[in-house]
Amino acid sequence: IFDLVREINHLIDDKKISKKEALKTIKFLKEIDKVLGFIFIDKQEDIPKLVQDALEKRLDARKNKNFALADELRDFIFDHGYVIEDIPDGARLKKK
Repeated sequence: IFDLVREINHLIDDKKISKKEALKTIKFLKEIDKVLGFIFIDKQEDIPKLVQDALEKRLDARKNKNFALADELRDFIFDHGYVIEDIPDGARLKKK
């Protein structure tokens, strides 16, 4: 995948690929990333503090087995444009 991205960058630099083709490639990579989940990672600093705080509260709620609150916070985060991916050491946010 990274070789593909590198090659696309070379084609763009050499003006051998159109903007339309480059956008198609990005769309394709985003589809792949829905499964792989590591190509387009949202930086935590790009995520609003309100959403980050809600995620922390959700993690605490789950830890304390307050699943009703955890579900409410998950919905709040979703309504603000993010989905939660639970991972072994916590959770991460991805833009919808």
